[in-house]
Amino acid sequence: MKKVLSCEDIEFKYQINSKKNIIDGFSYDFLEGKVYLISGFSGCGKSTLAYILSGLYPEHKGIMSKGKVLLLNREISEYSPNERVKDIMMMFQNSDAQFCMEKVKDEIIFCLENIEYSVEKMDELVDIVLSEMDILYLKDRDLSSLSGGEKQKVALAIILAISPKIIILDEPFANVDYESSQEIIQKLKRLNEENKTTIIAIDHRISLWKDIEYEFLYLGKGCKILDDTSYFELEDSEEIKENRENLKEKEVVLELENISIGYGEKKLLENCSLIAREGEIVSLVGKSGAGKSSLLLNITGLTKIKNGTIKFLGKDIKRWKRKEILKNIGIVFQNPQNQFITYKVIDELIFSMKQNEKDEKKLLERAENLLKQFNLYEYRNYSPFALSQGQQRKVAVLSMLAGDQKILLCDEPTYGQDNRTSKEIMEFLKKRANEGLTIIIVSHDRNLVYEYSDSIYEVTEEKELRRVR
Repeated sequence: MKKVLSCEDIEFKYQINSKKNIIDGFSYDFLEGKVYLISGFSGCGKSTLAYILSGLYPEHKGIMSKGKVLLLNREISEYSPNERVKDIMMMFQNSDAQFCMEKVKDEIIFCLENIEYSVEKMDELVDIVLSEMDILYLKDRDLSSLSGGEKQKVALAIILAISPKIIILDEPFANVDYESSQEIIQKLKRLNEENKTTIIAIDHRISLWKDIEYEFLYLGKGCKILDDTSYFELEDSEEIKENRENLKEKEVVLELENISIGYGEKKLLENCSLIAREGEIVSLVGKSGAGKSSLLLNITGLTKIKNGTIKFLGKDIKRWKRKEILKNIGIVFQNPQNQFITYKVIDELIFSMKQNEKDEKKLLERAENLLKQFNLYEYRNYSPFALSQGQQRKVAVLSMLAGDQKILLCDEPTYGQDNRTSKEIMEFLKKRANEGLTIIIVSHDRNLVYEYSDSIYEVTEEKELRRVR
């Protein structure tokens, strides 16, 4: 097999005065027609490596002080962007960062125009790739109105339209339900087999790839390739946790009665009901775009429900003042950058704590202890926007847990995390639940859901919420 992408002793950092390299001596040859699965600790540099492999770094950010990347035996920096994209494309971990247009159809056409694709055939190809991803119904939708999973499917549809020789995927299934992820993997498998497309996927959920043959790279700090992966859980746990016996006696903190939500003419959920008690972990599962994230926004009052009632501590949430809602209900957004309001990691935590603690010394001590517990202390003075996606997620979760809310809404709290860190986050959530915090989680990681949830609600095909536990 011939080499299609080669890395030679890459050293990379974001700032010229940084003491440590993000990538520290990475070398590897990727071969035509093979599938590569890359995993490793959150924050070890995997996403940065993906940007380097795709040619986006150091062209747009950072400094590569040593080494080179060869695309088809030619230095990747010698390619123009329009030329490079025909051979290699990347799907970002945060799909919003790669879209330029407002509507789905226009985004695909924009990308096809950049490679000078035949104008007469564009509309036909748009329909083909959207149908291939089973999202033709999204063709005329605004990208901003899509769920995280739908955005990822659109990003993959664009890649199918361009059909490059190499595809790089950064956490492609983080916001996609299990069934959709398996459908996408089968499409990738067919591309690999029929077109000899080389696929390089960064993913923590290794078990999703069980039906495809791949080369596995496990990376440590600085993207060092580790030989010993004995401590890494290659399969997700199937353990199901029993409900805590005393939950039925606890106070009902949140109650949804006959809730209906949607956008314009599109209906997402109809006549849905849900009960969450003090200290309970409630999970929402279902297909991508089913309305789970929208429901969380409704609970906070950030968006309005069409019909029904939301009761917080027995009182209609419409009768609560906005300030009181925000004080009592916290939310971790699917994209953590949407909630950062300071320019230092430690300040994010301190800001959340200030509502109930005024002693500056105690605030700082508690914030530092939390960062140490989650291996983020060395980043305490970094901007949260400068962290990796996985690290941003940890900071977002911690900043909300640092507060004193009665309810915490978490939209994909373990997105972009390795198995070890995912369990650390869930154990911490479980600890806070035992202390009385009510937690509502949206997640596609069904194994963590079944392991840690007291109640589970699934969005059905009929757009209803069905309690499955």
